[in-house]
Amino acid sequence: MSVKQYGSANFRSKNGNSFFANHHHYPNGTNAPIQRKEEQQQAATAKEEKKEAKRGNSFWKDLFTRPFKAIGRLFGSENYSKEELDSYLNYIKTAKKIEDRYDSDNKARAVVSRKDEFGTLSTDVKTLLIQEMIKGATLGADEGAIISLLRDASLDEMKAILSQLGREKLWGQFSGYNRRVIEAITLTEADLSDQAMLSKLKSLSSKELEDYKTNARVPAVSTMAWKLIQLKGITTPLDVGQVDRIDQSGTAHFSITGFNIQVLKDQSTGKQGEGAYTEVKVNPGQFGPNVTMDGVTNTVKSWVGPSDPVVTIQTFYDLGAKRSGSSGYGRGTTEEDKRKGHTTLGFHEGTHGLDALQYLKDHAPPTFSGQSGMSMPDFTTAIEDYNKAIAAYQEALLLNSIKATDCPGTPISSDQLEKVGAPRNTCE
Repeated sequence: MSVKQYGSANFRSKNGNSFFANHHHYPNGTNAPIQRKEEQQQAATAKEEKKEAKRGNSFWKDLFTRPFKAIGRLFGSENYSKEELDSYLNYIKTAKKIEDRYDSDNKARAVVSRKDEFGTLSTDVKTLLIQEMIKGATLGADEGAIISLLRDASLDEMKAILSQLGREKLWGQFSGYNRRVIEAITLTEADLSDQAMLSKLKSLSSKELEDYKTNARVPAVSTMAWKLIQLKGITTPLDVGQVDRIDQSGTAHFSITGFNIQVLKDQSTGKQGEGAYTEVKVNPGQFGPNVTMDGVTNTVKSWVGPSDPVVTIQTFYDLGAKRSGSSGYGRGTTEEDKRKGHTTLGFHEGTHGLDALQYLKDHAPPTFSGQSGMSMPDFTTAIEDYNKAIAAYQEALLLNSIKATDCPGTPISSDQLEKVGAPRNTCE
């Protein structure tokens, strides 16, 4: 290779080796001229490509020179020597592109599975390894290796890799369980504000959501999956955004003006049958344990309470009943419900829950009429009146739900109405 002299005089040492007496100062502070970095890279790349061409890029050539290995690698074998994988890595590092041989995805997988042999890989190399594995058909072994590589990468490194690959494009190479895992690994907290993504997560089964909860790298994603799993155990439809918290028992807690709401997980009645019912209880607000009396007038001076009433909603199913069973009467039997496919027992009972929540929004809770200056007997009567008003409020709520959900379509029978404590003519 010729070297530009840049005005230097060429001399020869005593042992016959030439050196340069250079009259110019070079950027590296030496007297030796340097090649540009780009030229060095081009030379290294050309050398590797020449080696690649020499060893052949065809399965058919490998079949004649090393038949057993070629056949094994055609079917996914990752049996490579350390030297072969070092050569492969050196190629993609210098060429800055994938090797793209018939067995290159095997090599990429082998590098990932034997990562301890190759030290720390750069982000660019990891990106090329993934590109190698998604070129052509991406099979289960490729998916697993990509998942392993991204799981081991830092969040910042993973972000850089995905920015080069395209996250949705990468997702498109996966299917089934591995698709859920790769999504879980790469989802961010910002994705949870995307209504399309949130709707997709809501549509998944509890088992599928468990894959997101287990594999998510961002805590907010794992927490969201857990919340959605808990809400799957509740018949009353709740939006995850309206729930303030879900406790470890699976009870969803939130507020509606004037009420504290607790929607509990579904339970079994423990009885034979195929029926179900949704129980709504409006519990009076609580008073503090002490009432302060005015010592002079012997009247009530101060007290604590009542707190906001606590409303509990819970659906119970007989042993032979399922949410997916058919609704026998009311909602689930109307022509509109049938047209929309809303005909299940779960839909019917969930509508009762929604009736209750809407009623609570539309009707303020009863107020307590107790006042300072009351005698203790009058104050006690005010507490009793408050509790009676809460009971009447609950009865009105339940009757409203019966009319809205049990009467439309095929109405509930008079006998059944009487059984639940409603007038026999409620649906007339």
